Amino acid sequence: MNKIIFCQTPFQVIVSLMIRKQYSDSTKRFDIVIVDFFSGYDRIAEKLSQKGFFDHVYVAEVRDFILAKGKIHNLKKLFKVLSPSRLISVSVPNLADYYDEMFCWNYDAFTASFRTAYSSRAKHIKLNIFDEGFITYLPVSDTIPKRGFMKIIERLNALRGLSELTRESVDAYYLLEPSAVFFETKAKVFEIDRKLTRDPEIRDLINYLFDASEEIQKYDRKYIILEEAFLANVPDVDDEGIFDRIIERVGLENVIIKLHPRTREDRFTKKGIKTIGQSGVPFEALALCGDFSEKKLIGISCGTIPTYRMLFGEDFDGYMLFKYVKPDVPWFKERYAAFWDRLEAAPGEKGIHFPESEESLYKELLG
Repeated sequence: MNKIIFCQTPFQVIVSLMIRKQYSDSTKRFDIVIVDFFSGYDRIAEKLSQKGFFDHVYVAEVRDFILAKGKIHNLKKLFKVLSPSRLISVSVPNLADYYDEMFCWNYDAFTASFRTAYSSRAKHIKLNIFDEGFITYLPVSDTIPKRGFMKIIERLNALRGLSELTRESVDAYYLLEPSAVFFETKAKVFEIDRKLTRDPEIRDLINYLFDASEEIQKYDRKYIILEEAFLANVPDVDDEGIFDRIIERVGLENVIIKLHPRTREDRFTKKGIKTIGQSGVPFEALALCGDFSEKKLIGISCGTIPTYRMLFGEDFDGYMLFKYVKPDVPWFKERYAAFWDRLEAAPGEKGIHFPESEESLYKELLG
């Protein structure tokens, strides 16, 4: 059996290592494709290739294809979509002649084209969705709606006899927190073993890929505030004011602010706050290679905190403030409230917490 997994972020690389370790017993060949969606993707691919953890490591430089904008770029993309086998052979040469299963987190134009190309070589290539944090657990129609080229691909697939695939009807899911799935599905759901986060081989490999040990030394304070891209996405949220008040209560000398990768303006260093910029090392890699069990992670709606919860269960304290922040942050209110309730720890235990007010946050942090 031949399997192939596609990774678009550093976190997905980490999850792919766990899947490879746990689900490769009956596999003849297990390959990985690193997509050019994150900084240092080529360096990670080269290091991973040197270790031989996967049978073959490929790089797919398809960012411009997936994110094509403008009439000329979109016309070129259309021609590629109409010829998926050629698209794949040019984008990722030297792949195996066939694969029985493919893994990805997002069924986008590139992975959809791969499914089309390889389903023409066999009766059916299984499509498995793997964990990419909380967005994986929400209905695809609400988080990654199909439009444009995805609709074209699905229509072409129908002509080829391939069924329409949505997140609700894929072949299988590989998840860290299966009980949190927030939609109905007939697909099989497999649980990724959290114990693999303690596996020496996995930890050593992650440390090697991301050079995590040196970066860990910077996190020498109890409270770690995780900045988000509100300046770009939700400018009405006064995250700076919220963080300033937290720092005043817990003490400047006890706080680190981790800047968001898309941050263009450092608003905190000038205030004397210890600030860590973009190093290219995902926080999940730091957590896997170090001990953050006595730290307190704080964010408004930061995806790193629920991801940490899914990786480590209740072996940490994380605080998400979206319940009392105005205006409302998408994916966190109304019908999604039940999803977040499933992730919340019982009172008094370690885990992920959702304070209802600033005062209740301070009571938990300082009590």
